[in-house]
Amino acid sequence: MTRKESRTNAFMLLFSLYANDETIPEDTLELDDDGVIEVDDFCRRIIDNTRDNLTEIDGRIASHLQGWTIDRLPKTSLAILRLSAAQLLYMKDIPVPVVISEAVELAKRFGSSNDYVFINGALSSFEKALAACSGNSDEQ
Repeated sequence: MTRKESRTNAFMLLFSLYANDETIPEDTLELDDDGVIEVDDFCRRIIDNTRDNLTEIDGRIASHLQGWTIDRLPKTSLAILRLSAAQLLYMKDIPVPVVISEAVELAKRFGSSNDYVFINGALSSFEKALAACSGNSDEQ
């Protein structure tokens, strides 16, 4: 399975669970109705990092939303932002442009007509803040 496929599977699982205001059970990553979403190591890393750091991720996302709140975001956009933020914050082996590009592709595929523009802007703002923090911590 490619990383793109793994990322898509992570999105589908996160969206399915969070859209129904459920938490991700630690012992299973199965969907109830139509079987199981294939979960490889990369997919599991995304899910685990998202689940384990959800409060921090949501706080960071919220700080980069202009005119929006977490509660008002479409569930599709929120799931994409959460899994992307998890990758940007905790999976440093993935290049930032890849994370943003893949998020935009997920939004084009699964979101409404202009969701990809919102996702791109929010993640670009998020990434710039991370880069600024990294730059400051390197100087100390």
